[in-house]
Amino acid sequence: MIKRCATQWLLLGGLILPTLTFAESAIDKLNAFVLEVTRLEANFQQTVIDTDGQVVEEATGQFLLSRPGKFRWDYDTPFPQQIVADGERIWFYDVDLEQITVKLQDEALAETPAGLL
Repeated sequence: MIKRCATQWLLLGGLILPTLTFAESAIDKLNAFVLEVTRLEANFQQTVIDTDGQVVEEATGQFLLSRPGKFRWDYDTPFPQQIVADGERIWFYDVDLEQITVKLQDEALAETPAGLL
């Protein structure tokens, strides 16, 4: 019984420790990104998938980041759109509608992944 219990603990430890190490590594990488990266430029492809795993929408464009708090997202497809943040406000420009919406950045990004930027 003791040998079986010890084997179960070793097996469980073998499963948990690599997971914790991976999680710590991911957290360390995220912290390093947040602390060290001040400028970033990239082209992107974004895919939206529904709960059944079907592609709902695909978008492409460019992304620019300048810390603290400034970024620009330019969507080329499927519809041209620009999102620009200056650290205080975010401007959402819909090219086709010729319409601009302005929001406070803190409110617009609250509890979203973009808040990490």
